[in-house]
Amino acid sequence: MSDLAKRQYLFVLPIPVTPPSHDARLGGIVFVRTDAAFNIIGKKEFLACKMPVHQLTSPAYLFSQGLVPNSCTAAVSEYKFLQRIKELFNQSNLYIVTYGANYLEYIYTICNRVFESSDLLSKCFCVLDIKTAFNTHALLDDLKLLKAKDNLKSRALMLGFNENTDSHDITARLDMLLYCFKTLIRCNPRLVNYLMQGRLSFRTSLINAINNNKILVHIDNAHKSLELIKPLAIHDSLLEVMCYKDGAGLIKAVNLNLFELIAPVGILTKERLELLNFDLQKAHNDLVHADKDSAVNAYKAPEYIEYINSLSSTDRAYIKEIGSVNPQSLTQSPAHIDAHLRQAVFLFRAENFLGTLLDQELNLYYRYARETLEKNIGRYYKECRMIAQGLDEKDEDGAKLIEAIMHYPSTL
Repeated sequence: MSDLAKRQYLFVLPIPVTPPSHDARLGGIVFVRTDAAFNIIGKKEFLACKMPVHQLTSPAYLFSQGLVPNSCTAAVSEYKFLQRIKELFNQSNLYIVTYGANYLEYIYTICNRVFESSDLLSKCFCVLDIKTAFNTHALLDDLKLLKAKDNLKSRALMLGFNENTDSHDITARLDMLLYCFKTLIRCNPRLVNYLMQGRLSFRTSLINAINNNKILVHIDNAHKSLELIKPLAIHDSLLEVMCYKDGAGLIKAVNLNLFELIAPVGILTKERLELLNFDLQKAHNDLVHADKDSAVNAYKAPEYIEYINSLSSTDRAYIKEIGSVNPQSLTQSPAHIDAHLRQAVFLFRAENFLGTLLDQELNLYYRYARETLEKNIGRYYKECRMIAQGLDEKDEDGAKLIEAIMHYPSTL
């Protein structure tokens, strides 16, 4: 049996319930596994992540995902959620297909909260972000596709999807994801195959580019834009690069965990350059002659990495110690540990192993939860009312959903 025939795909969509931040939350993931011919193995599943009692999520995010917090009785704690993610993702020869790796990256904020190593995505055999494939195909070959809104449903419709498009049906989005993937394979197989070369092969190509001072093409998903970059170094999941902007060199970080396109300049054919109205020779010369020493330094790591970097060596050693023991055996943190880290450990225990808290600790947690909810409840209800006021009168499902979201705090 050929390697291609042995392939298995894991189609997975994260369900964000807060905006991106150092404390970003997922309400869960929906996923389905298929064989190489896209025959579904098992069934579509929703792995729900339980929200802690002190956490009010974003009503706008909840509404867009069609989700009411903790409405799934099978929801698990963040710690168990992460263990299940590891089981799903860390398998050899598994091709993970998602949409919007920036939300998949929320996994790293979970890793920080449960004191686990944050290299999960780096260990995956292959991750393909359909947003990257779509943006790249649109920019290089079919500019009219850029008119679609930056969400999975709009892009699936643009590509011809005509099945269940219920925005509030969580598992139906997997059908859209499969459809987009199969459509892009059919219309641009070389692009999809390049994006699915695997992490090890891709990382090797970047190291070769660094060693040989090569200039590459990078497509920025956030801005749907193309630029030339000169890779300088790899720092774990961050690629340090120099680009040319506003008449000078610019040093910045490209986050490899966003799985954006980075490719040889040769992909910019004459036809594509004309389509983009891109002066490759000028852009190449500008970057070649840019002075690294006088370049503007805009290198910045994501918040979840900055958080770890901000900790003292003592606190980092303590985090490593926590990760090496049974989390249910944790007790109150030593007094010499940073106060914010002590609070983080306390909340980790309360959110995931509530039964291990002493009575005094339990009272402290419920007091903290009450004060936190009282502080944020006004904003939560205001956001709910704004969503309700903007609904179409005929959207009965939407009205029921926002009513349930508004009712959620009273269940805590």
